[in-house]
Amino acid sequence: MKNPFILTIVVLLTTFTLEAQDARISRPWTQSFLINPALSGHFDGTVRVGTGGSWQQNKDNKVAHQFTAEEIHLNRKKPPVDTGNQYQEDVKDVFDNRFIGLTFAHYGYGKDRYQIYPNNNPINANFFSVSSSYNFNLSQDKVHTMGIGTQLVYGSASFDESRGLYDKEISGGGFQWTELRDTGKTVNGGLYYLDFNFGGYYRYRTAGIIFEIGMGAFHYLWPRNSIKNTSSSNKALRARNVVHSSAEIMLPNQRSIVYRNIYWKEGLYFRSSKLDAYDISATWNSLEVRDNNKEHLLRFTGGLATRNVQTFMPFLEMNVKNFINFAVSYEQPLRVKTDANYFAKRLELGVKLVLN
Repeated sequence: MKNPFILTIVVLLTTFTLEAQDARISRPWTQSFLINPALSGHFDGTVRVGTGGSWQQNKDNKVAHQFTAEEIHLNRKKPPVDTGNQYQEDVKDVFDNRFIGLTFAHYGYGKDRYQIYPNNNPINANFFSVSSSYNFNLSQDKVHTMGIGTQLVYGSASFDESRGLYDKEISGGGFQWTELRDTGKTVNGGLYYLDFNFGGYYRYRTAGIIFEIGMGAFHYLWPRNSIKNTSSSNKALRARNVVHSSAEIMLPNQRSIVYRNIYWKEGLYFRSSKLDAYDISATWNSLEVRDNNKEHLLRFTGGLATRNVQTFMPFLEMNVKNFINFAVSYEQPLRVKTDANYFAKRLELGVKLVLN
């Protein structure tokens, strides 16, 4: 490999195995607006529309999560044919990295739109976001590329303590909840806020490998998100940083193997070293095999992932003629350590439609 430092970075990123409370979605890299605004519009095609759900349960409760996103490109063009480019024959069908990406997304939890799970979560939350990215080449041969992005979010929630008990492991984030200590009193009402996020990524691409590393930074307006609870001292939503990396190695017969790593850390104040119940860390490691032959009517991607080496997560994707993508995954806690706080089982389904 011409750039051995890439492998070094990947190895270093795999060393994170924190044993703290985890984030909520099984495969956050499939919903790029959750991990990095700079990945907005980061796909081959012109328009992509997708929707899906994550149905999560543990020993105490059930909570449904749903997400929908529409992504588009502005001014994205295929690279011109350049016989002097040694990588041209292998990347001639790949879109140029000079474009502006836009993503309009919704993520919600608590109330199941598909009526599969009962609505017994005290918080029903919705987050509507608009993400934009500016992507450009760092070198004339398009081997080195980069992107930066921003995201504006409107978050709202209704809450009613009579619906059921709050469970941090499977309930979504964005709002602070602590049951009232006043016996006989029930919390109910609503809350909303505006939020701002940003991020960036770097990509290295040759005929044999694609390496990418980036970071998303969230909640840097520190919006007020405490749900009417005077016993809570944390009034503002803490910052969240997500560092992600991936390495795709090309195999014979137009297949590839992809390794992914994501480090998710929320609960950051930068103004206090105190940790509390809203300090959440998680690390994902994923390995998958992809079929990249666009001549195939059906193309499959299959793999395995783990969260903090405490869960087992097989997943499968099927692409139909480069037009529609179906995805399914199931996350099962391993319970390797009897005192580990991992009980959640998660079934996730998704579908994406791509227009060229």
